[in-house]
Amino acid sequence: MNIVYEIGDGEGIMSFSTIIPGHKCRLDWYMWDKEVWGKEFARECQSLVRYIMATFNLHRVWSNTAKKEIAKYVMSFGAKIEGIKRLDFQWGGKLYNNYCLALETSKEA
Repeated sequence: MNIVYEIGDGEGIMSFSTIIPGHKCRLDWYMWDKEVWGKEFARECQSLVRYIMATFNLHRVWSNTAKKEIAKYVMSFGAKIEGIKRLDFQWGGKLYNNYCLALETSKEA
């Protein structure tokens, strides 16, 4: 199951994919207009993530990003960096680190 949420009027997309109710899902961000990035937007995103987690009883939402700004945004509402894949992503002839993040509701391992 997948859910796609449009941010603003085409400023970006939040995608919840591979939703496994009672377990986990993947979160992808595509943000084109940095002018919408602010505290209000962060609260809206956090509310949406919490809503999806509650609705599907998710214990884990994970994401990968090569953008530091997105990593900081996701961390602002509780996600932790689980690892960094150094020089893992290539775009326009440049190599970037890939940040692996997760937001969890359970501490069990």
